[in-house]
Amino acid sequence: MHIMQNRFEVQIQEYAKNDLNIFFDYLLENSKEFYVVEKLYEKFQDAFLKLEYLHSSMPFSQFKRLRQKGYRKFLVGNYVILYRVSEHEKKVIVDRIFHTAQDYVKNI
Repeated sequence: MHIMQNRFEVQIQEYAKNDLNIFFDYLLENSKEFYVVEKLYEKFQDAFLKLEYLHSSMPFSQFKRLRQKGYRKFLVGNYVILYRVSEHEKKVIVDRIFHTAQDYVKNI
């Protein structure tokens, strides 16, 4: 099947995993509704699955410095997934995940 040939492996780097842990910990401490955390978790899982196939359809970062490094962005609610695509390795590398209120250009 043709679509399977376009599937890329999604690698979530340690910094991105730490970013997610911080977000989830914060929400668990400050939200009285567990389903809020559960919904966000599901949204990220869905986003990572989409990146397997739609990695090249997401826009490059609007910031020149990030764009020059090949960073694309994928918005998940109030969060930005910053990732790069390695065509020759057929991989999507998720480097960082930021809340949209953060100045993420300085942190990558």
